[in-house]
Amino acid sequence: MAAGSGPIDQICKVFRDGESGRLHNPEFTMLEWYRPGFDHHQLMAETAELVNSLLAEPRPIQSMSYAEVFEEWLNIDQHQASVATLRECAIKSGIESAYQLDMPDRDSWLDLLLTHSIEPWLGKESLFFLYDYPVALGALARKKRGDPSVAERFERYIGGLDLANGFTELTDPNDQTKRFESESELI
Repeated sequence: MAAGSGPIDQICKVFRDGESGRLHNPEFTMLEWYRPGFDHHQLMAETAELVNSLLAEPRPIQSMSYAEVFEEWLNIDQHQASVATLRECAIKSGIESAYQLDMPDRDSWLDLLLTHSIEPWLGKESLFFLYDYPVALGALARKKRGDPSVAERFERYIGGLDLANGFTELTDPNDQTKRFESESELI
């Protein structure tokens, strides 16, 4: 729809159903922009520049891949760990009621470990970028060249809160169709 338009940006009100809680409000204001020709690393750099220009005191920039944070924080290979290993890690990490959860897929356990055991520590002293998510956690992001298990997606954290999400846009209609079909099977 926007082919040939160049960069696009907008600040707008956003409404999300079912995302209300301590850290989520169903209504919020969002800055959204598109940069044709940029990959997710270029978007991270642009996001860092924007945020640091708005802060009274700019923060240093730190970035790690999704796989690296799991290895460093939890000593887990997120590409290879079984559901049983991830479940045991959640229990050992003190995630309340983890022993009672019945989640058969790895991605749900990875997300639980990320949100409860890793995220609270990201961006305490820096602008922290977490990038190269599993494909299942980057539905609209292009697969990484050379590693189709990874999506070119990032989130930016300050003080343990993810405040930005970005990705290299998926433009392959066949891949997009397969991902939507896979997601709808889970519902």
